Amino acid sequence: MTGFRFTNNATRHGQYGINGADASTGTLTFQMYFPESVVTGNWLSGGSSSRYPPGNRFEEPFDARPPSSLANGNGPGANVARVMAVADNVTRGVMTVVPQAPRGLRISGSGK
Repeated sequence: MTGFRFTNNATRHGQYGINGADASTGTLTFQMYFPESVVTGNWLSGGSSSRYPPGNRFEEPFDARPPSSLANGNGPGANVARVMAVADNVTRGVMTVVPQAPRGLRISGSGK
C-alpha cells in the first residue's frame, strides 16, 4: 500500500508493535507492506528505536493523558478538546464545523 502515513499517535508498543507477516517489527514491515510510508512523531511506548524510522519516541511508562505541554493539540494523538466539542454537537444533531477534505487523497481508475 503506497501513501501510508502514521503520524502523531500515542500508544503502547506491546509485544509486536507494528508488524506484518513474514517481516520483523517496524521498519522492515513498512518497507515490505507500505513502501515510501511516513512514520514519524509517534510515541510507541516500550518499543525499540532501532526497529523504527527516526523521529518517533519509545520511553516508558506510557500514560495516555498528554502532558500539559501537548494539550494545545500539537502533540501526539488527537486534539481531544476539538474532538469532544464536535462529538457533543453530533449527539444534539448539530453541525458547527464544516468537515475538511482529506489531504493527499489520490483516486485512480480508468475514468470511464
